[in-house]
Amino acid sequence: MILDVAKEAIALHLKTIYTKARVGVGGHSTSPFSSDLDVPIFNVTVSSSTSEGATIDFKFTINGASIAGHTIREIGIFNKAYSNSAGTTIAEYTEMLSRVSFDGIGPFASGEDVDFYITIEVE
Repeated sequence: MILDVAKEAIALHLKTIYTKARVGVGGHSTSPFSSDLDVPIFNVTVSSSTSEGATIDFKFTINGASIAGHTIREIGIFNKAYSNSAGTTIAEYTEMLSRVSFDGIGPFASGEDVDFYITIEVE
C-alpha cells in the first residue's frame, strides 16, 4: 500500500517533470517498452497542468497550422530537461510517461486548434 501523502508527492513530481507532449500519425498498439511515439510529427509544451491529490490533469493545445494536412492518431506525454536525484542531466523528450493511440482526427486547417486533455491518477 502506498500512503496518500506519497501518492500526492509522486503526482506533484509527474506534474513538474512531464511538461511536454508529442503528437504523431502512427496508430499501432502501445508497447510498454516504447520510448517514443510510432511516427512523431510535432512537439508541444503543456498549456496547463493541475494536480489535486493523486490526480494530474494535463492539457495540450496544438495550432492546426503546426499539423496542417496530417491526420493524427497518437499523443504522448514527455519530460522537460531536468537533473535527477543522482545529478544526471536528462534531456527533454527522452522519457515518455504515457502514450495514447486513437482513431485518426484531421486533417486540420491552419486556423483551427485542437485540445487534448489527459488525466493520470497515481494509485
